[in-house]
Amino acid sequence: HDALPIYLAVILPVMAIAPALNGLQAQLQVYLARRSRFGAIAATDVVAQMAGLGVACGLALLGAEYWALVAQVVVSAGILLVLRALSARWRPLRFRRGVGSRAIVLSGGEFGAAQVLTYFASQVDSLTLGVFFGPYVSGLYSRAFQLAGVPINGVLAPLTQVVVPHVNGARSETVSAASILLRVQRMVCFPVIGVFAVIFASADGLILLVLGDQWMEAVPFLGWL
Repeated sequence: HDALPIYLAVILPVMAIAPALNGLQAQLQVYLARRSRFGAIAATDVVAQMAGLGVACGLALLGAEYWALVAQVVVSAGILLVLRALSARWRPLRFRRGVGSRAIVLSGGEFGAAQVLTYFASQVDSLTLGVFFGPYVSGLYSRAFQLAGVPINGVLAPLTQVVVPHVNGARSETVSAASILLRVQRMVCFPVIGVFAVIFASADGLILLVLGDQWMEAVPFLGWL
């Protein structure tokens, strides 16, 4: 425990490379999405994750310890950037004005603000439980929350990549974005609610199967969620 701050002081600067690389590839992802090249987006994501996992496993076998996990994150982000640059056939050009960058930056700012708000909204419950009931209860809740969030994340993560460029395109043509989002919500909500009903009915068996009997105290949290 005494050495933990020292480890973090070394790890965090290296880990900070990954968000920077992800920020660079985000523009390439938008470029591919606006051209409906969702197969390329999915393929590059899978290949990058598998490559990062392979590097992590190799380093772990060589005794790299926690650096294997750090390398997994950074290598995955770097390979994803390279693969999407190749898929988009992007090449750097000299700076010039009048290419519509302002609209792209404003749209990206709105999307980024929404992501920040979503992150804090999803963390406030765990933070509140940790403050008032301690890390043990917060840990049980977080495991149940992650398990309950699997169907939502599995649907929304790829769907977001499709919806965002189409909504932006509709806005540029003065079509109401709200009408598009409402149709998407109706399409998504009913199947997800059905999955939640199954999770609620089988919470005991699901926790035992996925997390093991040491996490059975998380069953009430999963049922409530």
